[in-house]
Amino acid sequence: LGRRVRWVVRDDESDQAKVSTLYEQLITQDRVDLIIGPYATPNILSAMAVAARHGYTMPQHTSVIAPLMTYRCQFPAWSIGPEPNEFVPNQLLDAVATLPDPPRRVAILTNQNGSTDFVSYGSENNRTGMVSIAKQRGLDVVLERRYPPTTTSWAPLATQIRDARPDLVINSGLGVDPVNLLNAMRQLNYRPPLMFSLFPAPGPLLGLGGTSEGLLSVTIFEPNQANLNRLGPNATAIVNDFKTRATRARLPYTVFETQAAASWNAWEILAAGVRGANSL
Repeated sequence: LGRRVRWVVRDDESDQAKVSTLYEQLITQDRVDLIIGPYATPNILSAMAVAARHGYTMPQHTSVIAPLMTYRCQFPAWSIGPEPNEFVPNQLLDAVATLPDPPRRVAILTNQNGSTDFVSYGSENNRTGMVSIAKQRGLDVVLERRYPPTTTSWAPLATQIRDARPDLVINSGLGVDPVNLLNAMRQLNYRPPLMFSLFPAPGPLLGLGGTSEGLLSVTIFEPNQANLNRLGPNATAIVNDFKTRATRARLPYTVFETQAAASWNAWEILAAGVRGANSL
């Protein structure tokens, strides 16, 4: 709208209490015109409550627990459907069922963070999730464990996986969870035949080299040539610009894929809202 844009960033340190305080400050003290959501479902829920109280529109990048996102002026940019607790498990299990030797024995390890636990077990209104869907499909769930987000000792979980002898390890995990699990299993001289991790940080996984070879994960976008050819020159320009800037900033991972795509989507939602309303 011809207005200069200033981007104000606050570090919430992934602390839900700080999220609420910071969004209150942004709106009531800094008097920002627009807000955008923080990272991860629990923090987004805290920010959403503040946005609703003040009547602010809030695009957000990564909330997964769709049933809790009840504020009508929040807009999700994470493209895994309105029921990810059903969509993700079915997509994964449909895929592995097409293998020449499909898995029969499954181990499911779940980070007790809100979003990952939701994909494994559903929510109060819909208890469907990875565990129930695997059992419904006749798979033998030989190991089922929840672990806290603060887990630092991974050897016990790795030992339980090895002893359960699964054909497929499903890790409803976040960030470096699969890195920690793979390293712990490697120390036992064990590697599962097949492994899936829900929301990993891709850079650290790639840093493992052969140890992470063949790991499966969810993606909402990858800049492979087939995708770029289908989407056209604008997508290629975005991908290349991101890589150039990320390289210049010395970021350890410079690929425009799932997380970057979700964040780009959130900004596009915000910009489209301003253009559509012709107002801040």
